[in-house]
Amino acid sequence: IPEEQNIIIDEVGMCGSDEWNIILQCKIAGKGIFAYGDFNQLKPYGSPHDLNEHFLNFIFEQVIRTNCNYRNNITIEEYDEMLSGMSDKKKKAYIDKYCNHQNPDIYIAYKKETAINKNHEMLEKLNKYDPETQEYNDLAGVPIVCKSNKYGDIGLYNNFQTVIEEQDGDRVVINGKEITFARFLRDFTFGYCVNLHVVQGQSIEKMQFCMEDYRLLSQFGNSAFYTLISRFKEPLVSEQKEEIEFEI
Repeated sequence: IPEEQNIIIDEVGMCGSDEWNIILQCKIAGKGIFAYGDFNQLKPYGSPHDLNEHFLNFIFEQVIRTNCNYRNNITIEEYDEMLSGMSDKKKKAYIDKYCNHQNPDIYIAYKKETAINKNHEMLEKLNKYDPETQEYNDLAGVPIVCKSNKYGDIGLYNNFQTVIEEQDGDRVVINGKEITFARFLRDFTFGYCVNLHVVQGQSIEKMQFCMEDYRLLSQFGNSAFYTLISRFKEPLVSEQKEEIEFEI
C-alpha cells in the first residue's frame, strides 16, 4: 500500500475490486482517505456489483453529496430522469442533441467490435490503412488508447490516451518510447473511436455516438445512457446554486 498518510482518489466510482482492496487496506492501516466521484456511471470491469452503503461510510466516515453540474446546462432533474428511466424516443432525442456532432473530436461506441470497425474506417479514409492487404502506414499523429499498465515509465496506463509520434514499418514511437508494431497492436488500440468505458470522467465538446450500438446501450441499464450524455461539455449559461448534503 502507499507510504503516504493521506490518500486522495479522483473518480473513485471507476475503481475496481483490486483498487477497493487497496483502499480498504489503507483504511485499516489508519490512513486518511479522501475521494471524489460519481457512482451513477458505468461500473468498471471487475468491479463489485454494488458497494454497500455501510462499507462506504466505514471507508470515508463522512460522505458529502452535491447536486451542482459544472460540465453542462443539463439540469439535475433531467439527469435523475435518465437514471430512473426514459423512453426510447426521448433517449434518442438527447443523443441527437448532445452526441451527434457531424465533425466530432471522438466517436463513442459500446461494443469493442464497433470501435474497431470505426477506427479502421477512419484510417482508411485518411489513407493510413489498406483493408485488402491489412497494412498500416504513416501513423504519426494518430490517436491511440493504451490497454496495458506496463507503460508507467512513459506516463501511460490502461485507458490513457495519447498519439503515435512516429511509425516506420515495424517501428513505432509513443511518448518517446520505441516499440515494435506487433507490440503496439497487442497493447494499444486506435483512438478515433473508443469504448464508452474509456471516456468515463472526461468532458467532451464534440462527440458522436455510434447508433448501431444503441440497443446495447439501453439493454445494460440506465447508467450507460447517463454516462454517455453526461460527458457533454458546454459553456454554462447561468451560475448554479450548489446544494450540499452531509452524511455521517
